[in-house]
Amino acid sequence: MLNISELSKSYADRKILNSVSFSVKYGEKIGLIGANGAGKSTILKIIASLTEPDSGSVVLMPGYSVSYLAQEIENKTDSTLTDELNTVFEKADTVENELREVEKLMEHAVSGT
Repeated sequence: MLNISELSKSYADRKILNSVSFSVKYGEKIGLIGANGAGKSTILKIIASLTEPDSGSVVLMPGYSVSYLAQEIENKTDSTLTDELNTVFEKADTVENELREVEKLMEHAVSGT
């Protein structure tokens, strides 16, 4: 489902990731643990295409996508925490709504109404 190969990333003269490789198969659940500044968020941002690696590759199986919710969010006075969390699921909600519309069309086609 996801293959990370030889990922490297530096900020200024500080190497955050050095030839990191791993894969995640369908159905697996993983967690990233490590000290502050170890590169956990950087890996996630690279996987979500929010940051470019210096080298290496990220291959995501076709038909899959990655969403990322930042640890720290910009303070918006007109936005609740729930509103911010829901932004991660906007694409999935859109697809689900489209599927419901197709289901309705199919139901009408089968029943002839």
